[in-house]
Amino acid sequence: MTNKESKQFNQIRKDSEKKERNRIRQQFLLSFFENEPKYQEQNINGFWLIKQFNGNTEKWQVGIYTEDTFKRYKEWSNRQGNLLT
Repeated sequence: MTNKESKQFNQIRKDSEKKERNRIRQQFLLSFFENEPKYQEQNINGFWLIKQFNGNTEKWQVGIYTEDTFKRYKEWSNRQGNLLT
């Protein structure tokens, strides 16, 4: 295996490991929610976890927000909702 091929192989392995860690992390975060296919919010030790459906991956995912970023997210979300009415 050439040096270039070795670097490519190592990059592919790192990318694969990163995807697996992210999958495990999301699985863990989803365990804080009811097993229902719906948007949910959960406050855990001062952090807000938001379960939402990702249309690109067609999977449920969890975002982590601080109190401040959650407040800004809700304000933005309310403004978006008002634009649609």
